Amino acid sequence: MHHISSFIGIVRDLIIKFKKGDGLSVEKSWVLSLALKSLLQMVKSPSFQDGQSQEVFTSDVIQCLVQLASQGTGFSKQWLLKDLEVLSLMLYTQDKEKTDVPAPLPVPVPAASDPRDPWQGLDEPAKMCFQTLHEHFHVPIPILRAIYDMHGQNTNALLMAVQENIEGDSYNPSEGIKKLAKKWESGVKAVASEVMADKAIDAGILQIDLAVPVKRTIDKATEEPSEDAQKLIKSTDNDTEVDVLKQRRSKSASLLKKELEVQGKTGSREYLKKVNLAMSILWARKVLLSLLADWPQLEYPITSDLLGCRSNAQIPCVLDLLNRSECKQTFRKVVNNVIQHCESSCLPPIASTACQFMEEVTMATNVRQSEHPYEGTKTVEEKIHIPGAAFLSIKFDSKCATEEDADEVVMASTADYKQDKHVFSGNSKNTWKDFDMAGDTLYFKFTTEGGYSHWGYKFTISSGKIGRFDTGYLILNAILSNEMVAVSLPLNDLWCSLVYVACKQTGTQRLKTIQLLLRILQTQFVPRADPQKCRVDLTLLKPLWKLYKSSFKDTEGGSVTQPIVRALTELFLVAENTALDLGIVEEYVVALFDLDEIRKVVYQGLHNVAALGAAIGLPNKATEVFQSIKPKAKKT
Repeated sequence: MHHISSFIGIVRDLIIKFKKGDGLSVEKSWVLSLALKSLLQMVKSPSFQDGQSQEVFTSDVIQCLVQLASQGTGFSKQWLLKDLEVLSLMLYTQDKEKTDVPAPLPVPVPAASDPRDPWQGLDEPAKMCFQTLHEHFHVPIPILRAIYDMHGQNTNALLMAVQENIEGDSYNPSEGIKKLAKKWESGVKAVASEVMADKAIDAGILQIDLAVPVKRTIDKATEEPSEDAQKLIKSTDNDTEVDVLKQRRSKSASLLKKELEVQGKTGSREYLKKVNLAMSILWARKVLLSLLADWPQLEYPITSDLLGCRSNAQIPCVLDLLNRSECKQTFRKVVNNVIQHCESSCLPPIASTACQFMEEVTMATNVRQSEHPYEGTKTVEEKIHIPGAAFLSIKFDSKCATEEDADEVVMASTADYKQDKHVFSGNSKNTWKDFDMAGDTLYFKFTTEGGYSHWGYKFTISSGKIGRFDTGYLILNAILSNEMVAVSLPLNDLWCSLVYVACKQTGTQRLKTIQLLLRILQTQFVPRADPQKCRVDLTLLKPLWKLYKSSFKDTEGGSVTQPIVRALTELFLVAENTALDLGIVEEYVVALFDLDEIRKVVYQGLHNVAALGAAIGLPNKATEVFQSIKPKAKKT
């Protein structure tokens, strides 16, 4: 342990040199990687004591680690660190002394001088922003480039401009933007292959500017896509993590094999330096994550200055970067430690940024179905690819039925149907069970033998993504779990944002958001000096109330209730108790119910009272009202 100061000095000096723009040689980048790896082993050692660790937790060391960890590796996100180490070692042992820089992948790249290329001059964060908006809202790339240039090439301004003009699930540009986009249209096809190659590139930390809190209202909440009211929404956090890691190992091994084949013939020391630097970046993330997971109880408060962030609102961006590096259990520990050791002034902007993270839109879904009923002998085969998905969630319609052991739906993650294979046949509901599959690609095949016809198949494929939503949820869950900490936050601003998120998101993400709303409602019963400061606007729940009523009506007989119905039932029970406690029942009821519904209920009540009075021979005001209403004359 007495050597830890030496390793810290090596790491700090090399990172400072890298930050200044001084190039690191192959050997120095390798030394940096090995020093970080050794430092990680020391930090995880049982003999790592507080007295010997003070130097590790100083601001200059932590800032150096954050600065290096925030860099993009320039490689696919599917690469595992151990495979990069193998690649580095194999390239180094070839002892090549070439200085030319080869193309790392055999992908044709269009000329950079083409003025019509909408991707020209974009950095990695901007490319990722373009790809996300294009996938989620189907905004054409030329339109995005025109808006991007109009707003001074600012990605945050681009996001705000698109968000403000979203109608439903699509974006409608103005005529002026369409004219500006024309010059970029001809260059889209030429760069299609390049865009696909860049989709999974590790671009490092994704910064975000904290938006000014705005009370946003929405008339109608997004309905749940699932058509089967009896099926539970399965949590994927624990069930698919092992499968995702297994899939990533397979893809990383494939990337290693491919790179060795390419670079074994054309490799250079410049490319080897790139590999070594990528290893250093990944080791820096692991060291930073380990330090935050075992942060000392005293002496070292976690602030934006310590982490080298521009503001406290950027701290969640660092956490989001680390969320891609380790398992959920370790990351939860990191989040809890950061929240516990943050200064109280840091928590409001951290919570606000976490809310923005949770507004991340779920990627598109795909539906595949046969004819209903299907007939004849046929074979249907298709590959479904959703770029960027960590896993795919497959949900079947409750009416699925085929001839048992004859007509089959086969699904797998590989074209040979050997990996993650699932076979479905028959008319039993127990046969057509929903499942999750790691990766971003699904192969399915439907074969019939021309026997008896049945209803057929129908399933929905939605993409799962370990992204900013999960980071935001874990941060807010850690903050709101402590009621005494939660009451110090701008709760109504958080409430407004989370109600909006609950209206827009679906499935598991909506359930998690409702859980956070329930935590905020619990704070309304905590004694505090200024109750008005923490009071939330319960009337914003109206769109969720409409969703609750429609979901409840759609639920048919059965022993299992939809998860969304159970969650919303609990939410509105607690909301009603809160309204009673705050003395705002009348305001709450009037806001949630439509006036037409209230009129119908009042009319029916008066009608019942009038009928009862007439039946027992005791006229009342209700009977007088109905007697005064003259029936319309019938036409003869």
